Amino acid sequence: MTTKEWVNRARYIDKEIDALLEAQDKAFIRCTSTTSALRDIVVSGGGTDRDSKLAAYAELSKDIDNRVDQLIEIKREILSTINKISDGTLRTLLISRYINIKEWDDVAKDIGYEVRSTARLHGDALSQLTECCPEMSENCM
Repeated sequence: MTTKEWVNRARYIDKEIDALLEAQDKAFIRCTSTTSALRDIVVSGGGTDRDSKLAAYAELSKDIDNRVDQLIEIKREILSTINKISDGTLRTLLISRYINIKEWDDVAKDIGYEVRSTARLHGDALSQLTECCPEMSENCM
């Protein structure tokens, strides 16, 4: 994995988190929804269908929360690594692009450069990221 691929993971984390939270919301709605026709159902053992749905939702919700926590930790690690770069412009460039998921035009505005110059600086920023954090380079291999 290259340095760019390593840091680029942050761009996809928010999308995955959003998808997981949407799945969690949909599962909650399914679990708590009621039908328009009321039925009396006798269930042996004292449990109800609703109880089993709630239990299943609780387990799914726990799994989703654990995955979201893992993703946030990855993003925190990436941000922590970016913050080791001494040049503020290069840090801002990387944070804008990879943490805040901005397009190149917006990144250029954030750092006060033209898009073309921003592309050149991006290469410099990735090089500095690799140089200042050898432990990150090892993670890329």
